[in-house]
Amino acid sequence: MWKVLNGQIGEDFLKSLEPANFVGLCWYDSGARDFYNSKREIKTVADLKGMKIRVQESKLMMGLVSALGAVPTPMPFGEFYSALQTGVIEGAENNWPSYFSTSHYEVAKYFTLDGHTRVPEITIASKIVMDKLSKEDQEMIKKAERTRYPIRSSSGRSSRRWPKTKSARRGASSRR
Repeated sequence: MWKVLNGQIGEDFLKSLEPANFVGLCWYDSGARDFYNSKREIKTVADLKGMKIRVQESKLMMGLVSALGAVPTPMPFGEFYSALQTGVIEGAENNWPSYFSTSHYEVAKYFTLDGHTRVPEITIASKIVMDKLSKEDQEMIKKAERTRYPIRSSSGRSSRRWPKTKSARRGASSRR
């Protein structure tokens, strides 16, 4: 994935943001998304069967969860702590930092490290602001962002480790 994103295809995609008045500066890794739930450990795909899983309001994510045998339940991010707590849903999918920072470990003790999706993120800037800068300053900003990628990627891996450790200390279990 990174060879493609850091190559010509990725560069073309970053440039495609300009008609919307954004400048794509670089790609970075925000980690994989995994399943977690309040019912049981997920050891095989069959364990997802019939489980109500909160997903992003996206046909792609609903199709993925449905194909795995679970019941996709789209809802806004801010609503699913109480939905997990009250049993409206039984699980969700997200990354470790989100699981921990939203305290979902309190209501969904079982975290499965399955990495079912990996979504790269983009650093963007306002095209209107960038166009006011000299070409040299624009290039300096782009270079600084691209130079930061290895640091951001490394710190991203670290930021995924500490929520796992802290969640475990609070009673959550994880499984690969």
